[in-house]
Amino acid sequence: RFTETWIDFDFFGHQLSAHISVNIPEQDFCGKVDDVQVPIPHFGCILSIEQFEDVQAKLEKAKAQGRPVLFVTGHFGNHEAPRQALVHRGYTIGGLYRPIANPYFNAHYEQNMLKMSGDVFAQGRKGTVGFVRMLKKGGMGTLLFDVRASGFPHIPFMGHPARTATSVADIALKIDAHESADAVLEFLH
Repeated sequence: RFTETWIDFDFFGHQLSAHISVNIPEQDFCGKVDDVQVPIPHFGCILSIEQFEDVQAKLEKAKAQGRPVLFVTGHFGNHEAPRQALVHRGYTIGGLYRPIANPYFNAHYEQNMLKMSGDVFAQGRKGTVGFVRMLKKGGMGTLLFDVRASGFPHIPFMGHPARTATSVADIALKIDAHESADAVLEFLH
């Protein structure tokens, strides 16, 4: 269901409602959970213990083998939450990001991302080359999709057709991050 100002998604059997608003209240950016600073707001799916242990085993195996791992998420909620959770567990996670138009704020934004979790690369040819090189060396990285990417094929997303960039699957296949590509395809179907 949706209107011009909201849409409901099927999020693993639960309703997730996204609203557009011009009235956004000031917020704290972190709360504490298990002695870890957690970005606010954030959300995610709850995995069973078996699912969590399966993901954890795949990450450990990839790290031990020096194989690249790509984490893919939509550009909603606080996209730094997953990186922070993994950093707290000892992983270094790089990221490809879109620079903010204000160069002064962008410098601050980039420095904070570097301090929090690992190398970040600005969107564009030079940044993408750096990001892919980092992954090829067995690195782990995050990519975010814009919720609406025009000019791309419709792929099911939370029960709705969504124009989705396929570049992450192309990168995963190119750098031999097949488990990442398989996980993306499994999630989409």
